[in-house]
Amino acid sequence: MIQKIEDRRETKISVSDSRTRVTQVKAHERCMEANGSAKRSVIADKRNSFEALAPEVKEAAYQNRTKDQFFTTKR
Repeated sequence: MIQKIEDRRETKISVSDSRTRVTQVKAHERCMEANGSAKRSVIADKRNSFEALAPEVKEAAYQNRTKDQFFTTKR
C-alpha cells in the first residue's frame, strides 16, 4: 500500500514537471490510474482489518460486553 501511495506522489510530480500539453495529458492519465489503485488498496486494507475484528466483536456481543464492542470498533 505504501508503494502505491509513493507511486501516486511521483505521478503527481510528473504532471507538474511535464512541459508540453501532450505529455501533461499522458502523465495525468497515469496519475488518475495510480490514484484509483491506491484508493482501492486502502479500501481493501480497511475491509480486511474489519473482517479480522469481526469475530472479537461478535464474541463481545454474545457475552453482552458493550464496552468491549465499543473499544474494539474504535481501534
